[in-house]
Amino acid sequence: MYDINGETIVKLIDNDSVICEMVGCITSNRVLVLYYTDKKISEKTWTQTSVEWPSLQSEEYNYGRFNEDHMKEVNEALDTDEHVVSLGDCEAAVDEEEEESEFVDSDYEFSEDEEANKGCNVDINIPCDEEVNVETETQGPGEISDDGADSDALYSDGKTSDDENTSQHVTKKQRIRLPKFKQYRRAADLKNPEFHLGMQFANREHLKEAIKEYAIVNERFCDKMRRNPNWTVGQLQDEGFLEGCRHVVGVDGFHLKGPCSGQILTAIGVDGNNGMFLLAYAVVEIESKSSWIWFLELLIADLGIQNGLAWVFISDKQKGLIPAMQTVLPNTEHRMCVRHLYNNFRGQHTGLALKHLLWAAARATTLPWWEAEMDNLKKEDADAWGWLIERPVKNWSRSHFATHYKCDLLLNNLCESFNAAIIDARDKPILTCLERIRMYIMISMANRRASCQHWRYTIGPRIFNIIEKNKLASSQCIPRLAGEKKYQISHMYGGEFAVDLRAKTCSCRRWDLCGIPCPHAISAIFQRNEDIEDYVDKLYKKEAYLKTYGPII
Repeated sequence: MYDINGETIVKLIDNDSVICEMVGCITSNRVLVLYYTDKKISEKTWTQTSVEWPSLQSEEYNYGRFNEDHMKEVNEALDTDEHVVSLGDCEAAVDEEEEESEFVDSDYEFSEDEEANKGCNVDINIPCDEEVNVETETQGPGEISDDGADSDALYSDGKTSDDENTSQHVTKKQRIRLPKFKQYRRAADLKNPEFHLGMQFANREHLKEAIKEYAIVNERFCDKMRRNPNWTVGQLQDEGFLEGCRHVVGVDGFHLKGPCSGQILTAIGVDGNNGMFLLAYAVVEIESKSSWIWFLELLIADLGIQNGLAWVFISDKQKGLIPAMQTVLPNTEHRMCVRHLYNNFRGQHTGLALKHLLWAAARATTLPWWEAEMDNLKKEDADAWGWLIERPVKNWSRSHFATHYKCDLLLNNLCESFNAAIIDARDKPILTCLERIRMYIMISMANRRASCQHWRYTIGPRIFNIIEKNKLASSQCIPRLAGEKKYQISHMYGGEFAVDLRAKTCSCRRWDLCGIPCPHAISAIFQRNEDIEDYVDKLYKKEAYLKTYGPII
């Protein structure tokens, strides 16, 4: 529990209502009930008195009940915290000793050693047929004897009657052996704390320390994760991200499916091979505006973002994310995943034709092209056009994307890929889940670092496949030299485009958006008999890829 200052404390339980108030909103599998008695503040003295029991042949004993005098004497002993031990109820006396011990873990039963010692040993010298009076004396439960033992044995010495006929009376010795109580040793037990019945602690601070360590080791709960001011993400991930990746970040949140509920907030970058590069992840209780603001503020500080116009964020329509982005990054380009946009669109406007028109408008790279696709959508369904036009175009269409990011992604599939990669870790406790994610990142970075050494070309395999696809499309283009690496490209099926190989631009804006030569530019490069890889942006090269995965986790 935490006090008003946020410090971890162990709250004293006075009655059952306090327990109900504490755990009313917590699932039972996250609650460990412990009872603790501080001997320093206790004013009671543990004593035992001898109680004379009824004769074995008396009427009260035969009917299984005590008379009023005996019952009154027993009740007075119990009211004054005095223990009564009977010959026939040894086990009950031991249980009563356990309840009065200093420390009780309600989640665990006796261990094997304690179970073997549980009960009583009775030595009977002579068979008994007459009345026997038993007197017991012992130390208080939990006290440490002078000889260094962890617990004391309970002895009961027989008492002989003064009757003349001594042959009718016997002497009986009763001996009860209590469970051995373990002494807590901080140096040895703190590494993997375990609580046992009657365990003794030197002071309350050692108890609180052991409870906290037990909770972390057994993953009952996670203490507050305080951010270390001497550590930043840049020491591990951002160093490679800033040197070898584009300023594109995808953010998303996933549910935890393990014993502890919560959300995992993630930030994913894009590497030089169009693969995902995990930047940061954190566990929060719920996905809300405040949690996203907290996460984004830490991410901005670690990445050193000062100019929001130099960055682009891609996301789904997560709860609280849009207002959080408007609060912390008002000038940053914020793109929405078109797949999730279409899922909301088809809720009111269904049909395959409308789907193709929406995606055509999203893929349009120039403003005239986008306007033509929107006109087609309006002719098909005016209501669908009105629904789509209300959404900011800069969030979902390439025609309004800025070109200096060198990224034309329309989907947030990198975050979805990461979600699929950690799906087995999400049903584990929080600490186990975070450790598995860390190991996944470590192994992934090592594998990519090693695979980059075997690239056949200076660019990644995925980028090479894109260029090969554009080569096939370039066969439909006719380049004409205008001068100084400037060309006019005529398409066989209509359309004129201007290509500037020196500036690495094309009027179709595809080369400008992603940094990979489009079919129009490739046709001009072929005419000059030059290498296409020389015109690919440097962020796609092998050198940048090695810088990205150079740091080791």
